Amino acid sequence: MVFSTLLGGNGFDEADNIVVEPGGAFYVSGLTGSSNLLTTAGAFRTTFAGGWDGYVAKMNAGGTAVNYLTYVGGGGFDYPIAMTGDSSGNVYLAGQTSSFNFPTQNAIQPALGNVGAGLFKSTNAGGTWGLSSTNLQSGYVYAIAIDPTTPATIYAGTDGGVFKTTNAGGTWSPTGIIPARWVRKLLIDPTSTNTIYAGTEAGVFKSTDGGNTWVARSNGLNQPNLTVDVRSLALNASTPNTIYAAALAVSSRPRMAPPIGYGSRRVCRRMSPTPLRTD
Repeated sequence: MVFSTLLGGNGFDEADNIVVEPGGAFYVSGLTGSSNLLTTAGAFRTTFAGGWDGYVAKMNAGGTAVNYLTYVGGGGFDYPIAMTGDSSGNVYLAGQTSSFNFPTQNAIQPALGNVGAGLFKSTNAGGTWGLSSTNLQSGYVYAIAIDPTTPATIYAGTDGGVFKTTNAGGTWSPTGIIPARWVRKLLIDPTSTNTIYAGTEAGVFKSTDGGNTWVARSNGLNQPNLTVDVRSLALNASTPNTIYAAALAVSSRPRMAPPIGYGSRRVCRRMSPTPLRTD
């Protein structure tokens, strides 16, 4: 072995592809939930967009320095499935996204084709429905929870984390980062509505400040070599500290990507040998 190195940040980081140049420098791409990757000056995207982003990093032949690192993605689930290069030093990515705000450049299709996906609302007992997804950054919505004391405050669980509205779905904004890919269930404590539980494929997370911050609460759920994929949560209203979780035990190795389906699209991107800029 010539060298071995870590490359990542404060969340889950996955390396899925590698391309080696003739001189020995190489590119690595994959999936990240880290908000603090050490991106380089002039990178295509220097900040984490939320949800799960792709990333591309170029390292020197000795593995001693990162020459270039960029995020690639929006507020949903962005997964670079394949990568290749050419003799001119360009790198090409192809993958999957559910992000409504995926960054495009010189695109033949600048937006997702399924703009009618996301979250819908009815004000006449289900007679008709209208889209209620302004600023919701993901096309996959798995869970909804309404604040019982302030019904205009609603939380949505997506494949890009948890989003919140305080005007009955008029506009949405992301809550704090939750270190899980798919938020399948949301539960609000009726006696303290700033306390929210999220059931995810990485266990249970809890917020006590209306979603601003999240902490793991899976003690006793996860077992050696197994991670609990929480599909549902329930609590006893008279004793809200008693919570029930319905879950599926899966391999502790995080799942790769969800099947391509409604709400997700394949995307391609060419990375120039010199860093791309957004201006």
